[in-house]
Amino acid sequence: MDRFYKNWFRFFYEGHRRIDEKYIRAKHWRESDAARVARYANYLPSRSRFLDIGCGAGFFAAYVKAQIPHSTVVGIEPDPMMAKYCREKLNLEVHEEFFETFPKREKYSAITAFHVIEHLFDLGGLFQFLRDHLEPDGVAIFETPNVDGSWTGIGMFHIAHLYTFSPRTLRTLFHTNGFEVVDAGALENDLDCSNLYLIVRMARETANPILSRDLDESARIEAKCRSLSKFRGLRIVRNWAKIASFGLRM
Repeated sequence: MDRFYKNWFRFFYEGHRRIDEKYIRAKHWRESDAARVARYANYLPSRSRFLDIGCGAGFFAAYVKAQIPHSTVVGIEPDPMMAKYCREKLNLEVHEEFFETFPKREKYSAITAFHVIEHLFDLGGLFQFLRDHLEPDGVAIFETPNVDGSWTGIGMFHIAHLYTFSPRTLRTLFHTNGFEVVDAGALENDLDCSNLYLIVRMARETANPILSRDLDESARIEAKCRSLSKFRGLRIVRNWAKIASFGLRM
């Protein structure tokens, strides 16, 4: 996992080894992160401490820092190329590592992780990290692909995604691990196709987990998955070609 994300993830994921202005415009990073700041404005208090896990090129962190005076904004990003861009182009404090080895013990009033949770090998480690680093009244904000969204094609099931969530399963996951869901929902717009968001805080009292299955949801997802069979062969060939490329470069 360490080798993949530090050396190969960006190339494997999108075929790029460097960040330039053309790439940034093509990915709409500035627009997406500006929309996130506006979307969560009510949960981003002034004069606060922010931690962005998997901060990427850093535009969300930079916007928060610019719009909330006197705030402290820290990023975590294992991709050396992304971390370098954050430091050199946006003047951000970014730790080039995974959150599991984050050295600071400070607590934060808001912790964000956009399109991170689906990549994690150990979800339990994430929940413990939140307990250790989130202020008692702080919030954690997540975005991740929505398997119950409007997606088409096999791209929903990327090789780097170890988990896939619906709004219901993501809420249940956090509820059963001691967090209170403040808000959650689907994101379907020009910048967010088949994504979902979740805002949580640490539960003030212990609650009994509510585990349930939505048969209609299961049927919808199963029907979509069955329709993907014609895409599998091509995706498998492409992924093996990329793996072979890694082997030749290592």
